[in-house]
Amino acid sequence: MKDSAQEVRRRRVFYMPGFDPHPDRRYHRLFREEGARQARISGYRLEVGRAVQGDHRADWSAVYADDSGAKVETDLRVWSWRDLVSARMKQPLWRRALRGYGAYGRLIFSGDVFRLGRLAWTPMIPMLYPLAAVTFYFLLSLGAGAAVLALMVQALGSVGWILGLASGALAARAVFRLLRRRDGRIFAFYLFDAYALMQDHASGAAPELEARLDGFVEDLAAASKSGVYDEILVIGHSLGAAFAAEICGRAFARDPDLAARGARIGVLTLGQILSAFSAVGGGRGAEVRRASRSLAARPDAVWVDVTSQADGACFALVDPLAGDEAPPSAERRAGPKLVSGRFRETMGEAEYARLRRKWNRLHFQYLHAFERPGVFEYFAICAGPLSLATRFAGLRSSRHAPPLAAEAEGAASAPDLAAAPA
Repeated sequence: MKDSAQEVRRRRVFYMPGFDPHPDRRYHRLFREEGARQARISGYRLEVGRAVQGDHRADWSAVYADDSGAKVETDLRVWSWRDLVSARMKQPLWRRALRGYGAYGRLIFSGDVFRLGRLAWTPMIPMLYPLAAVTFYFLLSLGAGAAVLALMVQALGSVGWILGLASGALAARAVFRLLRRRDGRIFAFYLFDAYALMQDHASGAAPELEARLDGFVEDLAAASKSGVYDEILVIGHSLGAAFAAEICGRAFARDPDLAARGARIGVLTLGQILSAFSAVGGGRGAEVRRASRSLAARPDAVWVDVTSQADGACFALVDPLAGDEAPPSAERRAGPKLVSGRFRETMGEAEYARLRRKWNRLHFQYLHAFERPGVFEYFAICAGPLSLATRFAGLRSSRHAPPLAAEAEGAASAPDLAAAPA
């Protein structure tokens, strides 16, 4: 995007990943490679520095320049919690199974699953199929073990019970291990752990994550107090979108002057499942919702929520607070402003056709280059000369409700994305 106006000369970006055990350098590599591709497509220059790993973070810099003469320096930081994810995924299978079944039990028997289904049925498929898949793995493994036991008893009589129990247990274990190796294609165990963590955080049973989020709140406050940035942008993806909104809401609660020191505060949530927290009970769940409502009510911060109906793993074009027991009023003057990523249009026909059935890849498309970029272009948002507020100022929210009060003026001339293809 080329524009002679330059609001931002120096920016700080904080990125909150979702439930991802991969090394932080994955996000640096993705930003460097996909950013170079996007720069070629869009006609600007983007130089990305080397990543430096720190305690619970990874840092790098980027320099944007275009033919209008604009030049922007951006400091990017990944707020890392992959060690917490990896620790959970490395725990004994029985512990993961108990935790996962307990989480799904609370989700179903509390009625939360029905409240979520009323918001949007599409994300309920990736939310519930891990329960079905993992249960199927267990039943198939037990069935294989029982079949071996029956064959041994039929062949050897009463002696076969002793040998059959041992052989059946080995057969069940072998089948289960085989199914787990195949699981890399459908991510059932991965999502089983992810939703268990979401439930644990909502119920206050994840103190290690709570402490990590506290550190990120302090990080955000320090960036504001530094006084060196024109814009501070907090980005969250997937489950990380819920944490990004929570972090910002808590930061404003601790420091109401967070946005009064010269730096604009922008929050960008991508492929969000924050809506799940809006309908899930539990003590900490109420605090997550309260922090998100606080952020949404801030007139001095802009919150843009980008999703796509092609992304089946998110609550696409659903207000992240829609399931809340205290929904924000139509008169509020701040976000979230809902925007469609329009994947079918912006990715290009060939690329979309190639990836449309790879749901996990499409869930990460927000962080990739677009062949035909629209107003949502991740790398220009992170590194370009326009603030988040200015970039999306001309768009009405796709919310199926009255427009935000801040959008009321000039709404007739603003495009409505509610019916835009995703």
